[in-house]
This record gives sequence, C-alpha cells and structure tokens, in this order.
Amino acid sequence: MDFGRFKITVYNHGFFRLDGGAMFGAVPKTIWSRRMPADEENRIRLATRSLLIDAGERRFMVDVGNGDKWPERLSRAYAFENFSPRETGFDPAAVTDIILTHLHFDHAGGISRYKARSTTDLELCYPQARVYVQAENYENAKTPTCVSAPVI
Repeated sequence: MDFGRFKITVYNHGFFRLDGGAMFGAVPKTIWSRRMPADEENRIRLATRSLLIDAGERRFMVDVGNGDKWPERLSRAYAFENFSPRETGFDPAAVTDIILTHLHFDHAGGISRYKARSTTDLELCYPQARVYVQAENYENAKTPTCVSAPVI
C-alpha cells in the first residue's frame, strides 16, 4: 500500500501456536473454532506479522516476531514455524529503525539471536537499526514487579 511518500508492506516472521481458550477468553469454542480450528492440544495457529514502512532513506519495522532463541521444550510447546530472512528474500541489514509496540515475546523476541554455535552470546538481528520502545515497557523489562511461575 502506498500512503503518501510511504510504502507499507507486511512481513511475516512465521507462525506459532497458543491456547485457543486463552486467546478468545469468554467466547465459546463452538464459535471461535469455526474460523480458527484448534489442534489436538487446543492450540490455534497465529502469525507474527510486522509492518514494513519504507520512507525512502529510512526503513521502519514495527515489531520483530518470536525469534529463534527457544529451548526445545518451548519450541515444541509453541510449535514455532519461523521463517529465515534468507528464505523470504528479506534483508535485515536494510532496516534502519525498529518500533517495538510492547515487549511480549511474539512482538520483540526476534530482536536478537544467538551467535553461531553459542547459546549464551547474542547479536542483533537488525544490526543497522535504531530500536524504539515506550519508556514504561523498557523500565518494566529491566525491573519486573511480578514473580514468574515456572514455564511448562
């Protein structure tokens, strides 16, 4: 879509699955499952789409998907289907600015990846980009107030 001097496109980082009941809340499964069928574990398939905004000399990406820094048990639990930028012809080095709407894993997890043959050393997936996030989200990420329960 062209919007004035901006060209806006959608980029899909891949898919993952979350519990359908959690996603639809009080809406009965008999209603939501017609459009979003659940798998045998009651999970529905969700996409991690970003907006790419091309402004000529600057190229913005809004959110960056799940990323691939997941241990095997969580990869299975979420059934990640991540796309490699090489597979899609997308060049991460061309992104100049990243806007993270919030810091949930499916919106911000793809900001970094493990360096080759490492599970501790990280590198940025968009090395040329300046990253923007709301100050409140950033402060909460640095000093969370909730104690997390063990995951799976």
